[in-house]
Amino acid sequence: MTYLSCNLLVRQPSRWRLLGGKLLALIVLVCISAVAAGLVGTGVAYLVAPGAGVSTAAWSLSSLVPRITGLAAGLAGWAAIGALLATVLRSVPAAIGIAVGWALPVETIVSATWKAGKAWFPGGVFEAIASHGSSSLTFSRALLVGLLYLAVAIGAGLTVFTRREVTA
Repeated sequence: MTYLSCNLLVRQPSRWRLLGGKLLALIVLVCISAVAAGLVGTGVAYLVAPGAGVSTAAWSLSSLVPRITGLAAGLAGWAAIGALLATVLRSVPAAIGIAVGWALPVETIVSATWKAGKAWFPGGVFEAIASHGSSSLTFSRALLVGLLYLAVAIGAGLTVFTRREVTA
């Protein structure tokens, strides 16, 4: 545990509140980033579309809002899993390595051979949430499984964090 975290535990002895606040701040930051990226991307698309011969007549704000909120929700799920890995492993590089190692080769290969895997693995679930459903997973089921992943990740992270010895 870093020196800063030890100081935070001295100032806020309730570990549940400390980790909950840090996780909430992370998720809010990820959602703000997703909204900003979606709005900038949409603005650039409106600027580039006429030059590429693409009509923007069918584009509307009512179709933009669900897409950006879905993107934010999918990224929030990945943020919660990343926070769990970083808490359990006590190392951000190790957490990133394991998450990328799982999401890119393992989940991709297993999902290619086992079609139902996309409906259960985190990558497929959060992708379906971000795109408001997919061919293998409806939006409501993806949201339900995603919330289950979030509950398990947050619960496991809080359990590990509250029971771990503080060393500095």
